[in-house]
Amino acid sequence: MIMQVPLNEPGGHIALPIGPNTLFLASHDVDLMNRVLSVPPLTIAKGANVQVVEGAASYVYGTDASQLRFVQNRMGRNQAARTLQKIFEKRRNTTNPLP
Repeated sequence: MIMQVPLNEPGGHIALPIGPNTLFLASHDVDLMNRVLSVPPLTIAKGANVQVVEGAASYVYGTDASQLRFVQNRMGRNQAARTLQKIFEKRRNTTNPLP
């Protein structure tokens, strides 16, 4: 799942790749959706694929090895902190403060 801006803010959206060329996108921001609709779908799909692979921490799955080089060149390059990871770190920092 890709969410760079919270849903309740301008430009907020959730993007969920559901196939190599298919992306589910949800947003309350009509302007954002109109901008997305003005971009060729293949461009959106390629951008989402890059973002997902670059953000992957451990695994990327495919039906065959045809995209292996793509994955090897991008895997984990831009890992964002995961939501649960943030929660665990915050809890650890508040229950066991660092000296």
